[in-house]
Amino acid sequence: MFKKITLVLVMALALNARAQFTIDEDTLYCYGFAGSTSSDFVDIYAHTVIRSSASSTETINWSRINNALPGASWSTAICDIISCRAPEVSTDSFSFPAGDTGILSFHFYTKDLAGNGWMTVRFSRVSNPLDYTDVVINARAWNPLGIKRPVLAATNVYPNPAANKVKFENTNLTNGTLSVYNALGQLMVEMPFISGMELDIQSLASGIYSCTIESQSGISNAGFVKS
Repeated sequence: MFKKITLVLVMALALNARAQFTIDEDTLYCYGFAGSTSSDFVDIYAHTVIRSSASSTETINWSRINNALPGASWSTAICDIISCRAPEVSTDSFSFPAGDTGILSFHFYTKDLAGNGWMTVRFSRVSNPLDYTDVVINARAWNPLGIKRPVLAATNVYPNPAANKVKFENTNLTNGTLSVYNALGQLMVEMPFISGMELDIQSLASGIYSCTIESQSGISNAGFVKS
């Protein structure tokens, strides 16, 4: 009888040790142009999707365990599925309901310094810290070309993730040119932008896409996940 109870306990522990969440990509790349002055706000970012495979709500902890930047003017920040944290916040946690999905985004604020940087963020279950995934995010900022236009507030993209269509809205940028890039930096879509427009994404492969909207008044960045 004792052996049977021991076997059941061992099996239960083994089941609990299995991964209870997955992250779509554990290596990310993002690119952009640095600003022309030290007061410019430049946000180069990448994002991925976290998925729960647990049978009940769990708490997920994240910690920025590496932060290799080319200079003191660069800083980084993490947005989990609840909210975006300030650059000085290096660890936090969020409640993750069973079967849920959410977007994680990782931001590099470069100001006017071109260069390469990277950070590593570890996501783990509070109930079992040995069940973790490290996400490595690589960033590159190029020197600006020509006349630098101001970076406007990020464009709102919804629904996100989406399978068929996404809608773009930006009250500060009514028209311009929309460019959509895949995770490898390849241009997938280029078309005129009008705030409130919808983009058919059915032909795009599942994955993460970054968007740039350029106009005479400035540049705005956005992103979405094709499910």
